[in-house]
Amino acid sequence: MKTTTIDKHYDERGFFYEVWRGNPPMDIKQVNISFSKRGVIRGIHFEPWNKYIHVVSGSVLCCIVDKNGNTEFHQLTGNEAIFVPKGYGNSFQALEDTYYLYIVDGLWKPGKKYKSLPATSIDWPIKDWIVSAKDA
Repeated sequence: MKTTTIDKHYDERGFFYEVWRGNPPMDIKQVNISFSKRGVIRGIHFEPWNKYIHVVSGSVLCCIVDKNGNTEFHQLTGNEAIFVPKGYGNSFQALEDTYYLYIVDGLWKPGKKYKSLPATSIDWPIKDWIVSAKDA
């Protein structure tokens, strides 16, 4: 996987940047933003859709798991994004309070079970983590 650097244009008012430009590699169906406090772990979920991930503010350690169980780690900050193909798992730990945006080409369905692995199986850098029961 390769991260993408997003150019931010700053002036005295703040900043402006494009999260996406051009033809996306997917038919966008849903755009989501989550907020995670420092230490929070999310995932490891293997969804049946492509996902474009962008850290709006903060930073995360992102773990990508391919279809063979191989893992890659990427530290993403507020000017980086990464594309995760459908069928790959992804998870992250917030290294600070973080807003995390993800664009997908499928729709989440309440009650449907998706493949996942325990997020606590990863050796995360922040040991005093916060994780939901379903992600543990």
